[in-house]
Amino acid sequence: MVGKRINTKCYCFLRCVLMILGFIGPVHAGDDAAIIQQRAIKRMENIVEHFLRTGDSTSQANEFQQTQNELTESYNAFVRNGDGASAALSLIKLGDVLRIQNKWQDAKTNYQQGYDLAKRAGHNENQARARLGQAKAEQFSLDEISNNVLARQLPIAPQLNYSTALAFAEEAVQLSSALKDKRLLSDTLDTQGSILRSSGDFDAAHKVLTRSISAAQDSGDETKLFYGYFDRAAVNREKGYRCGHEGYKGSYTLHCPENDSSSWCGGRPYRGSYSPCYKALDEAESDYNQAIALAKKLGYTGLETMTQEKLAPIQNLRCVVTVRECREKGFAEANGAYNTKLSRTPEEWAQGQNTRIIQQCSPECLNKVPTSERFLE
Repeated sequence: MVGKRINTKCYCFLRCVLMILGFIGPVHAGDDAAIIQQRAIKRMENIVEHFLRTGDSTSQANEFQQTQNELTESYNAFVRNGDGASAALSLIKLGDVLRIQNKWQDAKTNYQQGYDLAKRAGHNENQARARLGQAKAEQFSLDEISNNVLARQLPIAPQLNYSTALAFAEEAVQLSSALKDKRLLSDTLDTQGSILRSSGDFDAAHKVLTRSISAAQDSGDETKLFYGYFDRAAVNREKGYRCGHEGYKGSYTLHCPENDSSSWCGGRPYRGSYSPCYKALDEAESDYNQAIALAKKLGYTGLETMTQEKLAPIQNLRCVVTVRECREKGFAEANGAYNTKLSRTPEEWAQGQNTRIIQQCSPECLNKVPTSERFLE
């Protein structure tokens, strides 16, 4: 449905797997924990690279149990050696592996234990990574509920509270801000912005994601820059779609005839300027095009395809906003005509309104939106 926020399986996989630095090879007796961990990082980087280039999220994701076993073994070895910071990293990566399998609570437990170890070791970077993982696990578990509601898998939309996810993200941003390498800062800001978007605070999300883009530019990491543009585009797109019916009231107010409280008379305010809606959609288009250019440059065909799919409906969304604007103007004029000729029936009023909508909206736009978006019955 146009304008609904539904995360695809590939996108969920991608947002999860980008943090995962596990490993899937056999452990040899002569390997120490550090070698195992470094090999794990390299191998998961290869899995991520494969996904970015191909969009394939399944063929290389079937050995997570082995990865869990090896990360647990490296963790135990680090603990025996008294290396708290490295043990924390193994727990954090184990949390990533669990999170990508939607094992939210197990992931949260590992992140918290990893954070505690990193804090005792005084390792700010691993503290930041642990809090980042916790923020993502909290967000994705709630987003899953939201997406199930949108897909009609749940009968009632629950009240989702993202405050815990935001608290973890804010701490991750604070911790990563002190680091010289700005790549982790870009990650934490991107996650904070994504959580703000999920919670419905689009203006705050836009500001934070703009900071994420700046941090990515400072780091020189074009993959993180891609995600900054991609996620800010999603915020702009949603702002543009929603703003036409959730605010932006203008100065013109309708008035029903004196002592008339009938529901069809309305009295609903004409929302006036829809320019913020169109501006947000223009910015979404620009951000998506920036992201597409980066994906092409990096050779990430999977990302390019995914972004093209997000960009494609923008013109239809412009038509949705245009038709809403026509509806409001038609409502105002038809209501004014009714006030002038009080003998009009509700049916005559509605017919007049719909005639004005047709006159003010192009047929091209009217044909691109659902009937329910065109007229008031």
